[in-house]
Amino acid sequence: MRRLKLVFQGIYFLFALTIVGAISYVFGHRLLFGIIHGNDFPYALTYTTWLNRFFPRMPFWFPLQGGGQSFVQSNQLGAYYLSILLERLSSFDLLQTFRLWAFLAVPLTCFGIYVFVWHKLKSQTVALLAAFFYPLSQATWNWLYDTGLYAQAVSLIFVIPVILFFDLYLSSSSEDGRRKNIWLVACSLSLAMLSFTHLASGISVIETLFLYSFLWVFLEKKGGISFTELVKTVARALLVSGIAILLIGFWFFPYLHYLSITNRGGLLFPGFEALPHFKIGGLLGILGPQQTLGTETAWYMFFASPILIWAGIGFILAMFSKRLVLGWGIIAFFFMIQTRLPSLLPPLASILERFWTVLTIRAIVPTMVFLPMIAAFGVEELSKLILVPLKNARLSFFKDCLKVVLAFFLMFLSLVYFRHVPAGMENYLGYGPAGF
Repeated sequence: MRRLKLVFQGIYFLFALTIVGAISYVFGHRLLFGIIHGNDFPYALTYTTWLNRFFPRMPFWFPLQGGGQSFVQSNQLGAYYLSILLERLSSFDLLQTFRLWAFLAVPLTCFGIYVFVWHKLKSQTVALLAAFFYPLSQATWNWLYDTGLYAQAVSLIFVIPVILFFDLYLSSSSEDGRRKNIWLVACSLSLAMLSFTHLASGISVIETLFLYSFLWVFLEKKGGISFTELVKTVARALLVSGIAILLIGFWFFPYLHYLSITNRGGLLFPGFEALPHFKIGGLLGILGPQQTLGTETAWYMFFASPILIWAGIGFILAMFSKRLVLGWGIIAFFFMIQTRLPSLLPPLASILERFWTVLTIRAIVPTMVFLPMIAAFGVEELSKLILVPLKNARLSFFKDCLKVVLAFFLMFLSLVYFRHVPAGMENYLGYGPAGF
């Protein structure tokens, strides 16, 4: 019986990979062919091309200038190195590896979401729904198609591994020191790679680890809660963050020193009034692009309406069944508000002005990965409630199969009904890249 279960799980897993790969290709195939999108992609490709000429022995100063701009300390290099390494290890040229990593950023993140949800909720159906939901939102593709923020987009590959390994680190018993150390190292390495790929993403995830550890004590930890236990758990987030920073210290500390020199005129950190921001109504799909774009507003970015609706249902139902999903909802909402905090509460944000200036709208990263998980939970949990009247034990297998079918039916029904939301999308689908 156990072997049969493993076979079924393997088939389901392969099916999930196929579905996620297919939808990612449908929405993202233009990244592999045709023109390069966004104003930042050409800059990133040019930088990667120059790095490739000298890799692995990099000159300190930019070769064409001979001074004035550091070649290795004025930027985050992780995403560029990934393209270079793949070019050296494969038959692809640099442009092809550059395009490939941009495309793979989405399906690899979907894969991470699948594994994380399967691990936490023990349901492959919820895992598949979450992985399917992630590429549906225009927000997922915004940095790839609209703005071309290559390093930011690629960095999302490492977000879920950091959170997954951190959760395993928190959950490991004190007696099993070897396993606990393995998860500590894995989490620190993932966080180091994330921060080296894009520092703002790394900072937002470090912030997530502290919030996650705090919520973990109240919503997931078994046994009594004490102040000492709370401090110890939150301290683990500090330990992981410290190790990750030390791992990239060869770049991170010179990078900070370089920024302190170049910022003597104060141009790197403008005031809050100059920072771009999202309108919450735009993120929620309530306001269309005509109502949100402006001189003070960042580029238009929104989450698919079915995901937002199912996430709301999931958060409510989690109050009665899975408290850990409540934690996911708190994290998603917290970081959505944080993108707007400098304009909502300037006195509070001014306390750590440079922190908010670095993150700004990039703090939306944790929301991007947690929202699909909560939405997937909402779909399956509502399906369970609908089938509650079927209490006959002999129908348990039939009920489980019917629950899966009903969950996918409800999902597709919501996708069809809300396909032209938000306003202004009447001639387009409100899923995937804008204007799909």
